[in-house]
Amino acid sequence: MPTEQWTDRVKPLLVVLAVALLVLAAWHLQRFLFLVFGAILLSLVIASAKRFVCKWTGLGDTASLTIVVLTSILVISAFFALMGARLVAEAMNLADRMPDVLGSIEKTFGLSGIENWLSARGEQLLSSGSLFSNLTGASSIVISSVIGLFLVVSGAVFLAANPGLYRNGFLKLIPPERREKGREVMTELATALRFWIIGQLIAMVCVGVITTAGLYLLGVPSPFGLGVLAGLMEFIPYVGPISSAVPAIAVAFSEDPWLALWVAVLYFAIQQAEAILLIPLIQKRTVSLPPVVTIFTVLAFTSLFGLSGAILGAPATVVIFVLVKMLWVRDHLDEDTELPGDKSGDNA
Repeated sequence: MPTEQWTDRVKPLLVVLAVALLVLAAWHLQRFLFLVFGAILLSLVIASAKRFVCKWTGLGDTASLTIVVLTSILVISAFFALMGARLVAEAMNLADRMPDVLGSIEKTFGLSGIENWLSARGEQLLSSGSLFSNLTGASSIVISSVIGLFLVVSGAVFLAANPGLYRNGFLKLIPPERREKGREVMTELATALRFWIIGQLIAMVCVGVITTAGLYLLGVPSPFGLGVLAGLMEFIPYVGPISSAVPAIAVAFSEDPWLALWVAVLYFAIQQAEAILLIPLIQKRTVSLPPVVTIFTVLAFTSLFGLSGAILGAPATVVIFVLVKMLWVRDHLDEDTELPGDKSGDNA
């Protein structure tokens, strides 16, 4: 009996110690974990495209995956072949204009040191999101980013090639009596993330095209570069669109204060149209994240993990939100709550 009492007292302490060690290890491996998470997100998109090709062509998984990968390479190559030179030219033009733009803003509002402050914050954000923490400088950050992108894409292709292998391998780490629940949770998370990221990609394309067209009609310099920036930043809900509007308004302000006002109206109108028309359609198939929760979670991830946290903060919020709904609201509180799998009816 004394031995049993001693075991009962020590077991909670061992659990707490194990959790603390896991948290500490995750903190030190945060960049690696973000790469894995990014590969999982991309693999969900590739796997969805692979299933679509399988369904409509009747080909096997390997052939369908090959078609998806080759088509993606061709589309990306064609985009950069047709628009890459213009995008690079406009990006360089924006970079050259920034000192004059910031100088105009400083002169108008009586400020000083904006360029130095932005440069310091930008370097800090990029370096904190770098794959290797000991790399510094612009060239090292670029190299780290390229390596990270290569690892994410490679990992995503391998995951999409045989997702069942990795899913079943992970489930074997769970006690047998809990594997069915683990499988259910993994299926629900995959469904939520798949529809969320596909919805975000649709929103990115729509916002990028409309923003480019609007800036071009208003006569703002470098409309294509600013439009691409708006589309890319759309991946970060709420925070990204606001951030992408700042350089466009600043460039327009250096031309004419009234033009800056019209650009602000354009960005506001696009976001309102997106909130009224596009977001409700996307959220019919995916998890509906409360705006305040999303905003503060993305900001928290950005503060903790830098650029990687900013990019992956929103999908991480999706994961947390679904886990809370499944494991706490449904299982622990025994209350009914809707999940993405209930909306889509897709448990693949």
